[in-house]
Amino acid sequence: MSDNGEGAYEKRHWVRLTRYCNQRCIFCLDRFAQTGGVVPLASLRRSLLTGLKQGLRRVVLSGGEATIHPEFIEIVELARELGYTHIQTITNGRRFCYPDFLKRAVAAGLKEVTFSLHGNTPALHDRLTQVPGSFVQALSGLRAAVATPGLIVSVDVVINKLNLPVLREHLDFCIGLGVGEFDLLALVPFGDAWKNRSELHCDFSRPENLARLHRALELSRRPDLHIWTNRLRPEHLEDFESLIQPPAKILDEVRGRRRIFARYLNAGRYPSCSGDACRHCFLRDFCSDLALCVKDGRLPAKVGPLCLRPEGKAEPFRFGKKPDIFSFARFYIESRYFLKASQCRGCALEARCGGMSVREIREKGFAAMIPVPKGLRAFRRIAILLIAVVCAAGTSWAATLGEADAAYKNGRYEQVLESFFSAATKGDPLAQYRLGEMYSFGRGVRQDSSKAIVWYNKAAAQGDIDAQNNLGVMYYDRRDYGKALKWFLGAARAGKTEAQFNAGNIYYNGDGVTRDYAKAARWYHKAGGRGDARAQNNLGFMYAGGQGVAKDEASAFFWYRKAAEQGSMDAQAALGFLCESGGGVPQDHVEAYKWYLLASAQGHEKARRSMETLGSRMSGRQISEAKERASRVPPRRH
Repeated sequence: MSDNGEGAYEKRHWVRLTRYCNQRCIFCLDRFAQTGGVVPLASLRRSLLTGLKQGLRRVVLSGGEATIHPEFIEIVELARELGYTHIQTITNGRRFCYPDFLKRAVAAGLKEVTFSLHGNTPALHDRLTQVPGSFVQALSGLRAAVATPGLIVSVDVVINKLNLPVLREHLDFCIGLGVGEFDLLALVPFGDAWKNRSELHCDFSRPENLARLHRALELSRRPDLHIWTNRLRPEHLEDFESLIQPPAKILDEVRGRRRIFARYLNAGRYPSCSGDACRHCFLRDFCSDLALCVKDGRLPAKVGPLCLRPEGKAEPFRFGKKPDIFSFARFYIESRYFLKASQCRGCALEARCGGMSVREIREKGFAAMIPVPKGLRAFRRIAILLIAVVCAAGTSWAATLGEADAAYKNGRYEQVLESFFSAATKGDPLAQYRLGEMYSFGRGVRQDSSKAIVWYNKAAAQGDIDAQNNLGVMYYDRRDYGKALKWFLGAARAGKTEAQFNAGNIYYNGDGVTRDYAKAARWYHKAGGRGDARAQNNLGFMYAGGQGVAKDEASAFFWYRKAAEQGSMDAQAALGFLCESGGGVPQDHVEAYKWYLLASAQGHEKARRSMETLGSRMSGRQISEAKERASRVPPRRH
């Protein structure tokens, strides 16, 4: 389960053992295939050999319910003997409540068990499975599996209207049992899930539902947990882009429906699943593009994001004489599986831009897309033409500007003023930003905040994120919080760490906006993830108190430690307290004294008093060890 790369879904061989289940889950998408009976051992052997011939060494035993196959133990043993190195089963867990069955399965070669547990109470789970007592049995099996040395244990959860309100509590419950890996599955609009859609469907375009989902996903930021998503649409994972499924998952989805697509391409027969269910399906856009390609005979590639790169040209897709759905799927992944960010609405380039590929979004995040104000579109064209004319004429003011910037960095401010002014009036954003700095700090000119704002505005309007952040600071100092937040957010979405921290502060303090701890935590997470010690310390405080995030002392310790290791004395003092009290970590007075010592050395008075009080209860040897540990901590770096 640790492999979350592009090829993760191609590395497992799935083998179905049964065609029936001992539960009646109201969201089951497989009911139509549950015709009864089990797959004979001879057939399973052939299937296992097929996977080995394909070079696969990981096998997943599934159903129906795999464990109710009367020869389940023998099948596990057979897979191991044939050469599979990793054998996993996905189960409702009820048979594992019998200790002997679990022990025999592990002895036969079972390496990993994924339990399908969909609620944290008997009432909720049993309502979803339609089997009274299924929760108690599954929970007993889960506890036994977690206690089994060497066995990898994970939990999958089908997210629906009934369990979404307590999804975070459900995951916390499982974590308390010792589970550290989760797979969160979206409903698939087939079978019973579609039949019971009025009871189960949850619309993530509704803010309250999205907030509940994101509250649960906050756990993915914990370093000791691993969370995956399955068929959740990428646009619902903004701020959690690392959880977006690899686009290669689409190939896996297509592979499972290849006969349906073949009938459509070769005989014109629409998929039986088409209709009202399409708008809820993970493959909605894929099928829509496929229909468009069949109708028009071609499908153009999308271009974008135009805010980050010039508009290019790409060849459209056309089917060959023998239509190949996998060729189309690969084109779709590379050239059509694109999305726009929430901030793209109102961008001057929105009509022409296709957005960013999901593959790139997973790497850079939605925030990498920077909307272009509508009033700047014509200006950008003129600026590009001006630069082209200047370059064609052989003018080398760009090179001169580079020399001027080097001189500026060496403190020769008066010498570079004319060069910067000349380039700035021609529209160069770096020169405009430097003039803003010079007037803001009085470097080579008389300090003039009004002129600084003028030049910062010009550079910021062209997308200079340093200018945007500095402009935000100046407006903040003037208590014009609306403008400050506007520029902080612009720079923050483009990846400026300091701006992310500043945006977090505005939401945390409620400066000119309604105080919003959740938004503050979101921006602190971005800045903290980029190494900002102030944001890391603030996150530690928020997790410790449950502000905007679920209270979690382990996460508090994680973020405090990151800040403390960079020299934050507040974080060092907080770590001392957590280590002394055993908050989020085992109690350790030596480690607590170490952090108190480091904080007090920087003048933290409360840490000094705590150190003295704690030291009175410690031995001389313990204090010596704490001081030795403190001496090994690198000097502060911020």
